[in-house]
Amino acid sequence: MATLFACNTPTIPIPPPSPDPDDVVVSQYPLDATKLVFEGSSDDGRSTFAADALVTVFNDDTEGGVLATSDANGEFVTDPLTAAVGDRVRIWFETEDGGMSGELCLIVSLGRQDDGNLCPL
Repeated sequence: MATLFACNTPTIPIPPPSPDPDDVVVSQYPLDATKLVFEGSSDDGRSTFAADALVTVFNDDTEGGVLATSDANGEFVTDPLTAAVGDRVRIWFETEDGGMSGELCLIVSLGRQDDGNLCPL
């Protein structure tokens, strides 16, 4: 009698990458100085935000947030969020298939964000 063993390796889902701070641009909302608008865009056309994803921008200081949907290029623009320069803001996204990105935490400044805006550990 021969016995055969098979190896069935489970599939481990790989989450989407965390957004890159260079792909986030912050601007003052022109109709209300207490609000900022967050935009996901890339200088090189390769956004680290997933296409057609639900993007969450949450301000830890005010405990308020906004949702936006990224387009086919991973770009998005939020509705105005009550926020100020220096606030701690977290950004993440969920893909259509339920994949969750890592969280990007920024100390907000106006303009394109960079590694200098990352929250201290």
